[in-house]
Amino acid sequence: MRRLLIGLAAAGYSTGVAAGVWQIDSLADGSLAFFENDGTLIDGTTPVITQDSVFVALGRTTVGAERSVLIDRGTLSYNKYAYLAPRAKIMVHGDDGTGAATLGKLVFPTIVAGQTYGYVITDNSKPVETTSRTKIYPYTAITGDTATTILTKVVALINADTTRVCNAAILSTNLGVSFTGITAGVDFKALPYMEMKTLVAGMVVEGIGAGGAATSAIIDGVFYSATTTITLTVKYGHSPVLLVQSGYVGEGTAAEIKATELEYSPEQGNINAWRMINELWKVPSRVVTGQTYTCYVIEWIAPNTNVNIGQLDGNPKQTLVLAIPVGDAMITAVDNILAAL
Repeated sequence: MRRLLIGLAAAGYSTGVAAGVWQIDSLADGSLAFFENDGTLIDGTTPVITQDSVFVALGRTTVGAERSVLIDRGTLSYNKYAYLAPRAKIMVHGDDGTGAATLGKLVFPTIVAGQTYGYVITDNSKPVETTSRTKIYPYTAITGDTATTILTKVVALINADTTRVCNAAILSTNLGVSFTGITAGVDFKALPYMEMKTLVAGMVVEGIGAGGAATSAIIDGVFYSATTTITLTVKYGHSPVLLVQSGYVGEGTAAEIKATELEYSPEQGNINAWRMINELWKVPSRVVTGQTYTCYVIEWIAPNTNVNIGQLDGNPKQTLVLAIPVGDAMITAVDNILAAL
C-alpha cells in the first residue's frame, strides 16, 4: 500500500472537531487526524496512545474523508522532510579553485592540431527518447592552440547555445571548468568528450554535501566523504566549497508533491488508460500551485494474521506520505503524535 494525504493551509489538526472516527466526515477539508484502531481520536497536543495500531484520516468536503489502512506501531519508522527550495546544480571538471591543493586540476599534454576537445551535457529532466536531451559541444584544435584557447572556445560553444541546460565557466586560470544549472532543480550531467577525457588528473566532481564546504562528493562516479577509505579531502586535496548542492531538486515543492500524487494514483484507481481516461479517472489534484510542504514518510509492515504464512514470509512494507503546508499547526500535532508512537 502506498498512500499520499495532502493537507490544506490553515486547515489545522482536528482536535475538538471529531470525538472519534464515527464523526470522521466532520473533519474540515484538508485537515488531518490520527485515530487509534478502536476509533478514538488522538490528541495532537498531549497524545495518549494505548492501542497497537493507528490510522490517519484526511477531511474532504465533497467526497467524504479519506483514511489510511492501519499502521502497525511495532514496525513503524518515519522521516520528516522540511521544505527545501530547489537550487542550481553545479558540477566541475578539474579543480574548483577554492583550496590550496590542486590535485584534480586540468593538465593538458602536448596539444596536436586535429585533436577534438569538448563536453557531452545531458539534460536529465527530459525523457530519454527526446533527441535533444544530450548535446555534444566539440572543438577541433588548430596549430598554436593552448589550454587557454581550447577551454575558452569550448566554454563559448556551450554558452552560445540558447537552449542549453547549464552555463560553463573557466576556473582558476584553466585548472577547471564549472557547469552551473540555469534552472534551479533541473538535473543534468556534464562529462568530458574525446581528448578532454585524457587530461591528466582532470576529475569530474559532483558535490552532494550540505553547508559551507561539501562533506561528500562523487568524483569520476565514485562516492567520497570524510569516512570513506580514501577521504574526500585526500582524494580532491580539499573540501570543495563550490559544490554545495545537497537537495538541488528541492524538497516539499508543489511539483514534487504533484509527481508523487501521480505516481501513487494507480492504487487509487487510475489505470493510466490510453483511451477514455477522462471517463475512467476524474480525480482532481489536491496540490495547491505555489504551496510549499513539510513531508512525512511513514513506513511499516502489517503483521501476518494467517497462521499458514510465516512471519518472515510476510507482508510487504507499506508507505504513507503526509504533505502538510509549511507553517500549519498540523505539523506540530503530527510531530507530537509520531514521537508518541
